[in-house]
Amino acid sequence: MMLEDQNTERKSLRKVTGKGADWDGLARTCVSFANGSGGRLLICIEADLLTRIRRRIAELTVNVQVLPSSQQAANGGEYVEVVVPHSANVASTSDGRYFLRIADSSVPVVGDDVLRL
Repeated sequence: MMLEDQNTERKSLRKVTGKGADWDGLARTCVSFANGSGGRLLICIEADLLTRIRRRIAELTVNVQVLPSSQQAANGGEYVEVVVPHSANVASTSDGRYFLRIADSSVPVVGDDVLRL
């Protein structure tokens, strides 16, 4: 799998399953990609995960499209690649927060900076 950069972030399967799931963190990352130049999340695979990712991110974001797909790494391992295209409209979390991808981080956008998106 690739290293993280401006357009790529790796996540553990635990980020989307069980009690330790961090859907808010995934939503922030997707909003950051959508407000930037787009990007990809790379997540380990399990049955029915692609549908769960698509549905849950849609519930937690506005103007964000996610395209999860199953991929195989060179070492034979499998992971989920979530492509997040650039949004034609300003993207946010469903609770009205905005983020932008800067280097390998999702940074909150506040005040007048939201208008520049």
